[in-house]
Amino acid sequence: MNFFYCRTVFQVYLASELIKRKNLENVFFLYIPNGSLSNKEKTILDGLIGNYEVMSSDNSLFRLILQALFLRKLKEKIKAHNSNIYFASIDDLYLRTIISKISFNLIYTFDDGTVNYLSKSMYYLDKKYSKSISCKYYLLGNRIKTLDEIKKKITKHYSVTKFKNIIENVEYLPLFEPTLNQNNSKRVRVFLCPFYDELYLNPVVAREKLEKLLLKDDIVFCHPRDKNAVRNSKNDLLITERYISNLLSDGYAVDLFGTANSTQFIFAFDSNVNNVVLDLGNVTEFFKDAFEEQVLILKNIEIKK
Repeated sequence: MNFFYCRTVFQVYLASELIKRKNLENVFFLYIPNGSLSNKEKTILDGLIGNYEVMSSDNSLFRLILQALFLRKLKEKIKAHNSNIYFASIDDLYLRTIISKISFNLIYTFDDGTVNYLSKSMYYLDKKYSKSISCKYYLLGNRIKTLDEIKKKITKHYSVTKFKNIIENVEYLPLFEPTLNQNNSKRVRVFLCPFYDELYLNPVVAREKLEKLLLKDDIVFCHPRDKNAVRNSKNDLLITERYISNLLSDGYAVDLFGTANSTQFIFAFDSNVNNVVLDLGNVTEFFKDAFEEQVLILKNIEIKK
């Protein structure tokens, strides 16, 4: 059995590609949203995965009960199969609890965006959890305390880029191959909106700054967790990379505006993509160091182009 554990729609997208390209069968798929499952998340799961389970609750006590019950269910399933586990969220305490309680044959990981490539991100620097949260997962069975402990257990990591990653044993699985350099006058501007409430000290001002930059024909993709869509925005959360790839295949040059996010990293080395880093205001202290690092990396790549 191949057990997949996903927390975001981007992870679902990469997981679906991994399942398809590696011809994985007998897949048991768990999705844990941030709170209740949204209609958009359900649409994505139905379209890309089909058969899956969801652990969803806004109530912390009920969520704890669900986690305990699922651990028991998963343990029974694992007993009957030779099982591997695939996941992206190496900082996730419930994921660590699963690995602490259940023995898997092989442990695989895959990308979760820029956090995989940045030495100052939460996948490289151990986060301090509150005593209540740490105690909760300890009682559930978690015995993994650090990022290094879980990294040592990983058999192989699958990455969509060739940047340095969380472990050395990495297999490159590009979503798209870079397009050949084309002298085409057709240009299009694509804006990738950040999750303002999470990233910025003043998300309202940051949102207003971006909206003032938009022109009539610009294409806009909102962050999957952003409930306030801006004008011109596309509704399908998971067509971003595919949409950009189709534009490039159709002969367009793309000016890609964003906050040095994972989509910009995916197209960083495509000569027909001009990555423009947006300055929308001061970011929160939690993301500041990693954000500055990813901006520097992306700008250096653009200079070398």
